[in-house]
Amino acid sequence: MKRCLVSLTSLLLAVALTACGSSGSQEAAQAPTEETEASAQATDDVKEDDLEATDSSSASEETGDDSSNEAEPAEKEEEFERGTIDGDTYRSKFFGISYTLPEDYEFATDEQLAEMANITTDMLEDEASQKALESGRVLFDMYAYAPDGQNISITIEKANALTGVLISVDQYREICISKLDGQLEGTGMEVTAHDDTTYRIGDTDYPAENIVLSYEGTEIFEKLIFLKNGSIFGMMTATSPSFEGAEQLLSHCAEI
Repeated sequence: MKRCLVSLTSLLLAVALTACGSSGSQEAAQAPTEETEASAQATDDVKEDDLEATDSSSASEETGDDSSNEAEPAEKEEEFERGTIDGDTYRSKFFGISYTLPEDYEFATDEQLAEMANITTDMLEDEASQKALESGRVLFDMYAYAPDGQNISITIEKANALTGVLISVDQYREICISKLDGQLEGTGMEVTAHDDTTYRIGDTDYPAENIVLSYEGTEIFEKLIFLKNGSIFGMMTATSPSFEGAEQLLSHCAEI
């Protein structure tokens, strides 16, 4: 039976059909190279002012004449550094997490990551990736998948300087979830249920979201974990035929 597992990838939930193929086939393992045009268009449609709008009242206070309303000091900004892969383990010093592959999973190559994000491979190099984030691009930092289509990914995006000060990771999650229906329109998918939660990695509780999607009569279960470092946000998405499966995927995460 054909199984399609769809990952809600890229920050602000631009859609990519990243893992669609016959169960147990090699076609599914090659799925990360089969991105649809819809994902690129959805990514381009995401504007930075979507984020700014959430705190327009706070921004206006900061620019007022009252000298007591000084701008909140910016967080210390770290230069973005891509995660690294050593054998079967991915490590992100930037977000302080690691991920070890489950059995029968493999990591996507840089060529596959670049194609999924609609960029060239050289844009994944450290200096180039920083510039890509500054320009509003959404990048994949990691994507791991199994022959049956289950997958886990980390996507990243940089908020502009003002938003990086004003918005928290919880507010960012709210923005992402509020865009679900609009971003899925025309894809054949719909959200049938979602709820706010948290997920613990090591000693840290991260904002998270449980999402149930319906696609061509099949239910797809996703757990989204939201990360933040300065004005750069990350979203880790585990996609499975059940929440138990998604939890099992996430159990391979660790804090570093």
